[in-house]
Amino acid sequence: MNADFICRCEGDLERISAVFAGWIKNDSVEKDRDYVIRVPNELWAPLFVDVYTDVLVNHRLDKKAEDNVIQITFQVERSVLDSKEQWEQLKDLTDEELLEALEELMDDLEDEDEEDNDNA
Repeated sequence: MNADFICRCEGDLERISAVFAGWIKNDSVEKDRDYVIRVPNELWAPLFVDVYTDVLVNHRLDKKAEDNVIQITFQVERSVLDSKEQWEQLKDLTDEELLEALEELMDDLEDEDEEDNDNA
């Protein structure tokens, strides 16, 4: 599956969000299309949602976006989950539990990054 957008940093999330907001503003959303965003790992999906939501609210497009939903598939380059067993455990979680687990994992990864930077 070819990616429509490639995301490597938070700036890419902002750029993609701006493109989507422009489509909504100009009434040029292709509602029958599914857009693919390639991301480093699955933790980027909720981050994109946060950035995209902020862009919509800041441009006062949040109500218009409800009528112009853009279908997105995230193509993960490398999973943060190592085993099939870990994936199986996630299948039984509610959306709220899954979001909480992802947030905890992001916090843990941030702590690891900070420790690595402190030790460098």
